[in-house]
Amino acid sequence: MRLRRRAAGLAFGAVILFVIGTNAQAGWLFVLAALLLGTVLAGIVVPLVALRGLAVELSAPAETHQGADTRVQLTVTNRGRAVRWGLVASDEHVGGATAYIGSARPRESVEVRTVRGAPRRGEARTAWVELRSAAPFGVAERRRRLPADATTLVLPRVVPLGALPFVDLASSREAAVETDGRRGQGPDYLGVREFRPGDPIRQVHWRLTARHGELVVRDLEEHRVPRLAIWVDTHGDAALDEACSAAASIVASATTTGVGIRLAAATPNGPTVVSRASALTLHRWLARLGTSDVPSSTALAWLAGDALRGVGTLVAVADAAAFDDGAVDALGSLSRAVSRIVLVTVSGDAPRLLQDAGVEVVPWLGQEGFGTVRAGAPQPMGASS
Repeated sequence: MRLRRRAAGLAFGAVILFVIGTNAQAGWLFVLAALLLGTVLAGIVVPLVALRGLAVELSAPAETHQGADTRVQLTVTNRGRAVRWGLVASDEHVGGATAYIGSARPRESVEVRTVRGAPRRGEARTAWVELRSAAPFGVAERRRRLPADATTLVLPRVVPLGALPFVDLASSREAAVETDGRRGQGPDYLGVREFRPGDPIRQVHWRLTARHGELVVRDLEEHRVPRLAIWVDTHGDAALDEACSAAASIVASATTTGVGIRLAAATPNGPTVVSRASALTLHRWLARLGTSDVPSSTALAWLAGDALRGVGTLVAVADAAAFDDGAVDALGSLSRAVSRIVLVTVSGDAPRLLQDAGVEVVPWLGQEGFGTVRAGAPQPMGASS
């Protein structure tokens, strides 16, 4: 129970009227003073039962995007036998909202829909809704938290980027530098050859087989799917939401052109990598990504090996202000595993040493997408993993 300023004002007015009535011997002033005092007492007692018999239900979508308009429905049900007046509901789900319910008759359910935007990505869980009422006179306010269960996964904000200027068109540096076609299961036709054990039966050239009297198969070129690895720096919470938004925007743009995506990050339990997944699955992974105490240099060192196998371009998304010399050296050393390294800075200025090490620096401007690319020095062609 919380008393409002109105209670003090009414009580003070009652005292003033009583004093004036006593000096002036005016009985009607005593009546007014009694009315004011009765209003104060009734306004304190009535709200004590104003929220009894009420139940709430919160309905929200299972998924939404950070900053997007999200419709949330709140249902207040009066299970009591008396009318409940002056109801106001507040909750903190996906950004929070306060809604005026008004009155609820016995056995009546009142539905209120609000539109709000989630300020941060991640899993939003709400366990309660706060109801309050100051009826009938606004003298005192009764507040009560009622249980509610709502969960919404807030996906990172996605900014339309169009074509990515830093995505290699080959699956690795080895594929990027060679000129001859490689045999595989791709759509491009290289020629014919004799059948070998293990060749798929669908590649058999039946006309030539009938002509030569032995199995002849079509020789197809290897599929060359561009592969892009995105590493998100989780060391610190200040810029992680923007880093995940930049990564999600790159994923959305790259997957529409058929680029294979691999996401990597450090967690309190060690390194984690996800690949061969849809854009929605990758966005969900970014939504659940949390902070870690793993230094950036250590997390980058974990990328060496299978995490970058077959990758043509590595995009590191980080807060440049927190990028120390150890992280610079670790990122530059990965040039032996990939042909192109790009650092997307979500805040701060990147160290000059990064460009000297052959790392391209691209500032992230939030809703405006990428800034001007600052190219690094030419990288030596190292061994491919």
